[in-house]
Amino acid sequence: MLYIDQHKHIKSRADFFRALDNAIQLSKDLLKAASNDGAIASVLRQLEMIRTWTENGREPTKDERWKPQIGIILSREFETASDRQILDWAEVCKETEGYFCHWLDDEVYQTVDEDELPLFADEEDDVTHLLA
Repeated sequence: MLYIDQHKHIKSRADFFRALDNAIQLSKDLLKAASNDGAIASVLRQLEMIRTWTENGREPTKDERWKPQIGIILSREFETASDRQILDWAEVCKETEGYFCHWLDDEVYQTVDEDELPLFADEEDDVTHLLA
């Protein structure tokens, strides 16, 4: 299965930046009224770091790309959520982190199979960002 087909919000690098901005805004909105504010605040901090690492055309380093733990937090803290707002927020946050982690150029991102992607940083080819 193509990796891109798993994503609803991100189909290109430009989409990534829109999704990142959206995820940050949704996080801020949820934080205003959330009962689980520690987890949401942690996700927000990580999203803001992703923004810092990608601002103004900056290419994130391999260490930066593999550092966020957004998916783990979302799975642990919101796995049983039934609130549509939380589910939509989690979806865009997970896609944003996934795209950031692999940081593929558009041509590769739009054609790569999910089986070609590393699960851990040490499995990644430093040039292609695919399985070594």
